[in-house]
Formats: sequence, C-alpha cells, structure tokens
Amino acid sequence: MTSLNYYQTIFDKAGDAIFVHDIGSVEFMDVNEAAEDLTGYSKSELTSMSVEKISAHSHGFDFHHALKKVQQAASHEAITFEWIIQAQNQRQIPVEVCLKTVEIEHQPKLLALVRNISEIKKYQYQLQSKDQYFKMLLENSGDGIAILDLQGKLLYASPSLQRILGYRDRFVLNKNVLSVIHPDDRIKVRQLLFKKPAEQAIGVLHYKILHHNGKWRHHEATYRNLLDHPGQWRCNLGHRRYSDGQ
Repeated sequence: MTSLNYYQTIFDKAGDAIFVHDIGSVEFMDVNEAAEDLTGYSKSELTSMSVEKISAHSHGFDFHHALKKVQQAASHEAITFEWIIQAQNQRQIPVEVCLKTVEIEHQPKLLALVRNISEIKKYQYQLQSKDQYFKMLLENSGDGIAILDLQGKLLYASPSLQRILGYRDRFVLNKNVLSVIHPDDRIKVRQLLFKKPAEQAIGVLHYKILHHNGKWRHHEATYRNLLDHPGQWRCNLGHRRYSDGQ
C-alpha cells in the first residue's frame, strides 16, 4: 500500500465525520464515509454542496452564524463548538465540531472534524428532566429539607423548611445553622456535623430551633450523612419535621 493510499484509508474509515472546506466559497472539497453516514448524502452530493446546504435554519445555527465560525477558524484559530446540522430529509442532528485551518497542496483549507452528540444530548435531557422532577418533589414536600456543609452552613433549604422556620431564603442560605440552634443543643448538633462517614450515617436528632418570630420550636430531624457519597458535596442532608412546643 502506497503512502497516499494508506492515509486515504485512514481518512475514509475515521469514526468521526471529516469535511474539507474551501475557505472562500465554503464548498466541500472532500468528505469521508462517516460524513456520508451522518448527513445521509453521498460523497458526490456533498462535494457539490456548501456549508449552507447542511446548515440548520434555526436561530443561532443558520448559515450566517456558520460563516462567523468559518471566519474565526480561517484566522488560524482552531475552535471547538456545538452545532446543529440539517441532514437529508430535514433531520436536525446535534454535533460537536472542531474547525481548524490546514494546508493542503500549499493552499489553506478548512478541516472540520464532526462528531454526532445526539445520545449525549438525549442523556443530558433525561438528567435535566429528572432534576426538575426531584426539584418539584423537594419544593412540595410537607417536611423541610436542608443541606449543610461541615461547618453547619446552610447550602440548601427547601421552601417548606423556610415556611416552618418563618424565614425567607435570603435570610437562611449561607447562614450557620448553629446560630439558630438552642444553646443547650448546639454541642450535639456540632458533634453530628463532625462525625466520620462510617459513624451513624443515618439517625434522628431532637433539638430546639429559633423561629423567625423569636420563639423556640422543638424539631425532630431525620439526618443522613453524605460525606462519603461519590459525586456529592461534603454535607449532611436533614429531613425535618416540627412540633409546636415552646
């Protein structure tokens, strides 16, 4: 196999779609097999098109914005960005594009390495939907929920907890919870915050807390230690209920 055939095979069989553009006309000069699979067009069809043909018509991903990306890359600045291409049959496909200037036969050309990120976007959407679902559950829970860091600073307070304590979020977030715990109960709450992950990961705590009206309220908290939870902040999650004791 000659050197030319060797590199042509690598080009054709690469997993990512590869487009070689003319800088001036932004017409496709060459594409590989993955580009054909991605767009649904044959190589002969693509090499008779320009970037405009596969530009989506949605705002921010149209030909006008595509030209801006081309001009940026033509200034010898390699750029990577997310884009939407319009494939055959009007299919719109989210992609990640790495666009750079290369020299081919002593002439500057644009090389676009394009990766289909449809599955990634689908997964991100599913995660976002789950986040919204759990956020709705938290915000509508009858019991208050709080997340604290190791020092007792309140990182998150559910709307129900804010109602229970009578405080608005701007008064409770980033506030040290020990400042509103009754002096008689501060030691046991502080000890809970400094427990090691293996020590009492889940439990129930009783204490008195200062309501916004200036009165002490008896609270019961079911807590969970998340210090060793992978991907989580180093914090405790409190699931709180209250009684009307003074």
